[in-house]
Amino acid sequence: MKIHIIILALLLNVSNCVGQIKEKHNSTIKKDTIMETFDISKYKNLAINPKTGLYILPNGDEVQYFTGSGGIGFVERTKIKNSAYCIVKVFFQNNILQAKGDEFYGFPIGIHNEYDEKGNLIKEINYDKEYKFSVDDLVKKMKEKYNYDLMNVEKTYNLNRYVDLEKTKLPLYEVYYRDDKNALILHSYVINGNTGEILFNTLRSTQGKQGSLYDVFIKSFKEKK
Repeated sequence: MKIHIIILALLLNVSNCVGQIKEKHNSTIKKDTIMETFDISKYKNLAINPKTGLYILPNGDEVQYFTGSGGIGFVERTKIKNSAYCIVKVFFQNNILQAKGDEFYGFPIGIHNEYDEKGNLIKEINYDKEYKFSVDDLVKKMKEKYNYDLMNVEKTYNLNRYVDLEKTKLPLYEVYYRDDKNALILHSYVINGNTGEILFNTLRSTQGKQGSLYDVFIKSFKEKK
């Protein structure tokens, strides 16, 4: 069974989070107080990228905001320039920061923090706990081995990770990278999230139904045993 952890589910309904959660003692909370607030007025003078529809920050990053779950509070997503990283922040109805964390191709990475309405840090979730081979390690490996630039979101068709509890008992990455000559062809990989070993690779297409890469990998995985 694959475990896909969705960042917005975490941030919009933190009480239902999964992962490693560490409650902070009162003495620690006092040292980790933050009063970051949401200011909608900062968007008034920002230009909009006509291609993405996002606001352009002075440093080149692009940002968007929308109302939170049930129309309560705000969610702000900042896409880092020339990369696949995104910073996600959720704010209470009173505009105080409620939660903050990073994403890479839409999945949560690193430490995600939750705050109370006074700005006190109350929870931490470590989304990298199950992955000894980090996202940075993956980016470096694919660049050195195949000259793939995983920060290029035009060339990287898709990238995700999950913990396979049913078959391999391993954390896994899936990488889909467009061919240089034919953008409809995808160089597809399943990679061990602990060691970085490439467990399976094949060519797939962006067209038609082919079944999941995971299923094809598992069939090959069983045959090797």
